[in-house]
Amino acid sequence: MDMAVLTQNVGSLPTDEREQNVLWYRLSKQAEKDVAVRDSHQSYLLFRDIAAMSLLLVVVAALLLYLIQNSGSAALWTGGVFLVQFVIAAVAARNCGVRFVQNVLVFHSVQKTAKGSRAASRSSSTDGSPRKTRAKSEPKSQENTATRGSERNGDTLL
Repeated sequence: MDMAVLTQNVGSLPTDEREQNVLWYRLSKQAEKDVAVRDSHQSYLLFRDIAAMSLLLVVVAALLLYLIQNSGSAALWTGGVFLVQFVIAAVAARNCGVRFVQNVLVFHSVQKTAKGSRAASRSSSTDGSPRKTRAKSEPKSQENTATRGSERNGDTLL
């Protein structure tokens, strides 16, 4: 993802936390219909909820098992299993959250390029590597739409 293109498409990125929050909310709402953004957001929410429930079950299930069976080893094993599940779900939630942010930013960095509002004359990025640009005469087909969708997923741009 080219940060210069992103800044050109969405404006300057604020440093104040409140302004960042306002900008993030606006950008995520504009991109929420995109399949990659929606999928990564749903995955983040799912793993976040699994992690929260697992953390609660570490204590609650282990305590109930100990009180009902009066067995310390079963309670420890149960608590350990839910603790491992919590760690896995928390890591997965973090990864999905990062992917969600990346998908929103990529959506906005290619959005105006796909509409043709940026000049297509720039054929290389600031680091000298070649960039993909769509010719103005190239028709919008299903294949082009699918390609742009995979770029938002991070397959080619990230």
